[in-house]
Amino acid sequence: MFDACLAGIVLSGGGSRLPGTFDVAESVLRRPVRLSWPTPLAKMPSTLAEPEYATVLGMVNYGQRARVARGFPRRPVGIEIEGIVCRMKKQWS
Repeated sequence: MFDACLAGIVLSGGGSRLPGTFDVAESVLRRPVRLSWPTPLAKMPSTLAEPEYATVLGMVNYGQRARVARGFPRRPVGIEIEGIVCRMKKQWS
């Protein structure tokens, strides 16, 4: 499988910023490794532009596109993100 990953491996999420993660990943996988940064979305708070949020923002973006493909009305992704952040803050406060 790794023979097909010629360009390298992309790490995302909070664990990707742990000290030594790149060195271990490159040594074990024998491929170049880079860190994933989220693509900015409309009205996205700047605090979410960190690798820790790359995976969840990708899932939100995918979910939004899937909703539109199924014919549901389009809602701004920024509103979706604000709702998720509010629910997360309530859960962890």
